[in-house]
Amino acid sequence: MNFIYRSLQFGFMHIWPALVLIFCATFLPAGQLGAVAIFLSVATLFRPLVGLSLGRTAIRNAGAAFAEGGDARAQQVIALATRLGFAMSALGLVFVVVAVPVANRIYGLEISARAVAFGALFIYAFGLTEFLDGIMRAQGHFRALASAVIASRLFGILLFAVVLPFVPQVEALFACLALAEVSCVVLLARHFLPSFRRHAAPSLLSRDSASLLKNCLPVIINALSVYLYARAMVMVAGLHDSGAALGGFEMAVQLTNLPMALTIVCATVMSPAIARLHARGTVRSLETASAAASQAAAFSVWANMLAAGFLMVVGPMAILWFFPAIPGAAVVLAIIAPLVALKAYAQILSGELAIATGTASIAARITIVYAVLTVALGYALSAVDGVRGAAIAMLIVHTLAVWTTVRVLGRETGLKIRYRGKSSLASALVATVPTALLVLALRDHPAAATLAGAATFLLLVAATQYLSVRLGWGLHEPLVDGWRMLRNKNVSAEDEAYALFDDESRPEPDAKDYRNALVRLIGLKSPDGLAFWTGGNGAADVVPPQDHADIVYSLYLIGEGERIDPGAAKRFAKHLAGLPLYGKTRKGLNAHVSAYLLATIRILVELGKLNSEDDIEEIYQDWQQDLLFDSLLLPRWPRMWSHHIWRVSHWIGGSSSILLHLAASGRVAWATKELLQQVLDAAERHILDHHTGLLRTYRSKLLHRGFRKLYQALHDPDIADLGGIVHLLWVYHAIDRRYVGSAALSAAASRELRREPFMESVPYCLDFDIIQLKRTAESQFDKDTIARADRFIDDTLAFFRAPLSSTYTLHKLPGALASLHECAFITGQEKVRGLEVERTDIIRVAYWL
Repeated sequence: MNFIYRSLQFGFMHIWPALVLIFCATFLPAGQLGAVAIFLSVATLFRPLVGLSLGRTAIRNAGAAFAEGGDARAQQVIALATRLGFAMSALGLVFVVVAVPVANRIYGLEISARAVAFGALFIYAFGLTEFLDGIMRAQGHFRALASAVIASRLFGILLFAVVLPFVPQVEALFACLALAEVSCVVLLARHFLPSFRRHAAPSLLSRDSASLLKNCLPVIINALSVYLYARAMVMVAGLHDSGAALGGFEMAVQLTNLPMALTIVCATVMSPAIARLHARGTVRSLETASAAASQAAAFSVWANMLAAGFLMVVGPMAILWFFPAIPGAAVVLAIIAPLVALKAYAQILSGELAIATGTASIAARITIVYAVLTVALGYALSAVDGVRGAAIAMLIVHTLAVWTTVRVLGRETGLKIRYRGKSSLASALVATVPTALLVLALRDHPAAATLAGAATFLLLVAATQYLSVRLGWGLHEPLVDGWRMLRNKNVSAEDEAYALFDDESRPEPDAKDYRNALVRLIGLKSPDGLAFWTGGNGAADVVPPQDHADIVYSLYLIGEGERIDPGAAKRFAKHLAGLPLYGKTRKGLNAHVSAYLLATIRILVELGKLNSEDDIEEIYQDWQQDLLFDSLLLPRWPRMWSHHIWRVSHWIGGSSSILLHLAASGRVAWATKELLQQVLDAAERHILDHHTGLLRTYRSKLLHRGFRKLYQALHDPDIADLGGIVHLLWVYHAIDRRYVGSAALSAAASRELRREPFMESVPYCLDFDIIQLKRTAESQFDKDTIARADRFIDDTLAFFRAPLSSTYTLHKLPGALASLHECAFITGQEKVRGLEVERTDIIRVAYWL
């Protein structure tokens, strides 16, 4: 998902300058287009200076800190980078205040003092956004980052649409830009401030600060040289050309930047993982990093080659159609479009991955050399032929820069990257050449040439990929690499394996060995969490809410509940009372996590670690029925996800589990067991299929069949449907209510149990979903089901006995352990074999998992 979030964010960020120019060309006089282009170039120049690029530097330093001392150490470095960046932003603000009036005077932009002030505010906020971008990526907050950027850009578009038609002035444009960027900073602050406050950072005068400042210098130099290399040409050309021609040049450059953003997205999403892998320095870690970078590179080159062909052939016609007043932009676009394909080779290495691998200084030196050549040749050729000369200079110098970057950084980073260039070039030529012939024939009719050319190009691309798959041509391999990149959720952890058992452990470990090993796993995954729960150390809010539940569940299920510190349990209950739980507020924790945390309270009471009367009273305040259920007494869920059964089931089952917990507590007046029965009655009337027993939250069967086809590319929709309904059936089981369609559900569970050893590659909650469904849908089991449960116990014990990949997350552990307990019920064993702990029906104890 990080790739998707980063793609959305970068899409809006990179389309933003082009959109600004489009609105400017649409509503402002053509002569002012050049002034806006110069202003945007100045903003790009100062963006990395505002926070001294400490956000991006934090990615590298946090990666090294993680290798040194784990996540807690990495978070300290990130918190320090945040403090340092804001402190240094004051210096950046001084530079901005000086630079904007200077640019106004040099280029004779003739903009008002108020426009200058709005411009300075925009540039400062623009720089803060860049700084916070790096900080939040270092923390992995891609979703929050994308949401803030998208919301602020949409706000800016709304301002443009409302203001510029009535106030067609540069001053109004700059004011809209400033408001939109400030809104982005405000939205980002809501997400990074809580995390920033949780982690104590070293002093601003510490060794870590010195390291950050030292490492940020090559990043700043690289950013400035990249500016001179890629963005200064508009300022150079502005010395010899102006007005609509200069604005058209900038528009063409921005159009070529749009597809190239994909390469940057791929690199930035991979960079935190590759930083950690590169910091380890082992042969295997470098191989893993190279494989991840190759997937990103092959997909990026393929996409950018296709984009280059499209922009070179169809793009100029589109400009002539929509903006006939700036024909020079069409010529410039045709000249520089090949750079879209060429620069994809270099961009995968020279930006974020250079920072992640510690080669940013080398990348900076390469860029500086070619930045100087770009400015020099651009100045000379633009003096001869204006913006066309500047475009030719870009094409020549940037081609040489790509060749140098690939050769030098490919060697210095230690990454062996496979680009699949031949496959991508073949795909691009198949689509571009016939389209070019068609566009050439229609060149006197720009609208017809654009529409026919675009349709032809896209059809040829689709046909080529389809035939490649069917006939085995290999032209689709870059697309497959892109798919692998999307599926690779945690590449940084693939290089590490945990040995949970001591070397001196006996060949056949006993129950004590297994229990100790699993406690060790908890400590590896959440050292702060284990210290809190077993030693009462630290604050509850330092540990993520879900980790709290995972640890308590795991200790309980392995029979180590006595390790839990009673004082920690009381502090957790107080902490839980202050959390924004689902059902108390419209914004906060989701239904699954909220039900999970309440279930944790039940386990702590069961263990005697909490007093059910005194310690948990505050938890039962401020619950609201209408936040959980609608007027039909159906659990609320986001209707846009109604076809995604597994996803919406967390709301449906979670809300019902929360109601069951509240009703059992007797502390919430409206929450009664009678209301719960009414909720389940409503579910059976409206959203349960009485033939299959599955959830049916959608209305259109046709659309749902289409969704299942698409979903099948990622997951098996049949097992997802079962994994969805169980979230509601857990409540049925907890109150001993008969399942709807129990025979069909049991048969479906039996089919899925043919998967061995686990439902997917590792044991986790999906195994529990299917095994618990099979166990509770029937009262007696045939010998095949008993044998399958027995094998699952063997396979799970063997899984934890072997070295464990660090991709195995803490949240998977409770599901795996609860599955062992369910298997013990099926096999008729009073104790869970291997752990020698009495079997537990976790759903009847806790109401959720």
